[in-house]
Amino acid sequence: MLKIETALIVVLAAASWTLAAPAPQESDEWELVAKLCGKLEYVDHVPDKNNPILYLEKRRPIADAKLLAYERSGNSPCCRNSQVIAETKPNKSGEFEFKGLPYGNYWFVAVVDQKQHTIPVLVRRTQEKLAVCSQMSFAVEDTGKFALRIRAPGR
Repeated sequence: MLKIETALIVVLAAASWTLAAPAPQESDEWELVAKLCGKLEYVDHVPDKNNPILYLEKRRPIADAKLLAYERSGNSPCCRNSQVIAETKPNKSGEFEFKGLPYGNYWFVAVVDQKQHTIPVLVRRTQEKLAVCSQMSFAVEDTGKFALRIRAPGR
């Protein structure tokens, strides 16, 4: 009888730890942009031939993708209860622009090869100078990370 009670306590404790474990959080880091636009591209990390401990980035444009801007309020997760505000597709060079997208908080979603990549963005006008479309790259990395990268002018 003692073995059954001990086993029951262990099972209940394990279940409570599982239920108490926090759900994975969506990113709370907003990307501030004046306009939701840029270039969508794959980024592969390739070992450097001259120095095998270093990696070079090989970039390829993504032309076959569905791009969505979902309304985002507070820390709500993407995108079950959110409304699609805008949709577009990149051109053959991976370049895209959400024309007429009002200022606001959005989930930027890129559906590439039937996989959804998300990043929170805040579209608004600011006093500081923000990157223009030609400087912004939304990168789907070979590691699975989806990130906004800003290129310096002239590069």
